[in-house]
Amino acid sequence: MANKNILTNGSKLSQIELMYYAPVAVVPPYLTEPINVFYCFLAKPLPWDDNINPPVPATDLKSLKAVYRNMFIVKKIKTNDISPVIQRIDWTSGVMYNYFQDDGDMFEKDQNGYITYIFYVKNKYDQVFKCLWNNNDQPSTVEPNHTLNQALTPQTKCFKV
Repeated sequence: MANKNILTNGSKLSQIELMYYAPVAVVPPYLTEPINVFYCFLAKPLPWDDNINPPVPATDLKSLKAVYRNMFIVKKIKTNDISPVIQRIDWTSGVMYNYFQDDGDMFEKDQNGYITYIFYVKNKYDQVFKCLWNNNDQPSTVEPNHTLNQALTPQTKCFKV
């Protein structure tokens, strides 16, 4: 069995597992004990006065009761319902994408929390591609789009499903 206590690139995955696969929350001021169950719900079927800038949710008891009254669907969230996801990066023409390298941390983040190495993209067909080669730091000019019955061309072989 692997030791997850060693600080490696995989240790970030271990931290993600601790944070996201074992959800615990404490909701003050009424509850001070950890809550191990989460619920996701949809409520407020009527529009706000300004749908672009909805009001900030209040946490007083009256407001919470109003939310409960307006709920129309609820789902209990279990730990096996949760999975970590990565930052969405849409393909853009003229951008130089980094190619994937397995000898470093490709998910390193900058001071704003965004990944610094952009090595995967989502195209307009919702397909995700990983950049395997960027032709010596050349910008991408052909959107990756590949189906199983298509041959890879020199313009699209940078990205792989």
